Amino acid sequence: MAHTADIEHLLSQFEKRHESFAARTWTEADRRISDIYGYKIKNRSDGEPAHALFGGATLVVDDVRFTAHRSSCAYEGVLSGNENHYGTGLLIEGVTDIEDPHFGSLRPQNEHEARVYHMTPGTKVSADSTNISAFGVFIPAEIVERKARVYYDDAVATKIQFKPFFDTRSSKGSGFHHLLVHLLAVLSNQSTSFLHPMMNGALSDLIASTMLSSLDNTLSAAKAKTAFAPVPRNVKRAEDYMMAHADQPITLEILAQQVGCSGRALQSAFKAFRDKTPLSALREIRLDKARLDLIAQSDTITGVAYRWGFSNPGRFAQLYKDRFGELPSETLGMN
Repeated sequence: MAHTADIEHLLSQFEKRHESFAARTWTEADRRISDIYGYKIKNRSDGEPAHALFGGATLVVDDVRFTAHRSSCAYEGVLSGNENHYGTGLLIEGVTDIEDPHFGSLRPQNEHEARVYHMTPGTKVSADSTNISAFGVFIPAEIVERKARVYYDDAVATKIQFKPFFDTRSSKGSGFHHLLVHLLAVLSNQSTSFLHPMMNGALSDLIASTMLSSLDNTLSAAKAKTAFAPVPRNVKRAEDYMMAHADQPITLEILAQQVGCSGRALQSAFKAFRDKTPLSALREIRLDKARLDLIAQSDTITGVAYRWGFSNPGRFAQLYKDRFGELPSETLGMN
C-alpha cells in the first residue's frame, strides 16, 4: 500500500498539472467551493486569515470529477443545487465530517477507514482541523445505477446505498483503495490523454464497476441475474487480490494461499464461473492497467509492459492487440 508521503507527492503533482485555485477570502472561498463541489460554506472561526483558506485543483474526465482539496480553516457547509453524486477518495491529512441523511455523521475513526457517500442536496460537511488535504473522486449516481442494472435482477427503483466506511486493508477495500491511488498516479502524470474520445465511458465504467464489486451496498445481497449463479467467495477474493496486487509477482499457489483453498479448487471455480483460468483473469487485469498507463503516457511501452509483469515486449504487444484491437504503439500514438 502506498505511504501517505507518496500520496501527498502525487497530490502535489496533480495540482501542478491541472486547473488549480487558491481562495484567500471567505467570499472567494464560497464561490470556488460552490462551483467545484456544490457546497455553500461559511466560516467557523473569526476574521480573514492572511494565508489561503482553500486551495487545490480539479479535473473532469468522462463525467467523473477528480479534485485535490486543501484547507487551513474551520468551516461548515451544505450541499445545494442539483448535485447527485457518489463521493469517495483519499483523506491524506486532517479529518472532515460528512453528515449523511441516512447514516448520520461519517467521520473516519482511524487512518485505515475510508468512506463513500451519496452527495445529494442537504448533505452537510464540516471541518475543525486547520490542515486538511485530500484527493476526491465524485461519480454521477446515474452512472453507478446504470451499471448496477447490468449486475442485478431488478431495475434499481431506489438509490443505491453504500455502506459508508470500508477498511483499506481488507480484501475488498484494498482493491478499491489501490484503484484510487493508481488513478491519482496516472492523472498526476498526464492530463490531456484522458480527454481522448477513445476513453469515453471507459474510466467511469471502471470506477462504477469496482465500487459495486468491492464495496458493500444495499444491492450486494440481491440475487444475480438468473443466467448466472452467485460467484463463489474464493473467486471474488482472488479477483480482489489480483486487482490490488497486479504489479507484484502472483502465482496460482499464492492466490490459493490468499483465498484459503487448493489451487485445483480455485482453477475449477474460475472455469465454472468465469470460463477462464485465474492466471488468464490476472493477465486481463494487468492489460487493463497497462492500457491506462499508455493512455496517460506515463512510461515507454517496454516500461509499462515490465511494470505489469510482461517480460517479453513482443508477447505483450500481441496480447494487447488481442484484447483491445490495436497495438500498444497505436494507443500511445493517439495522444
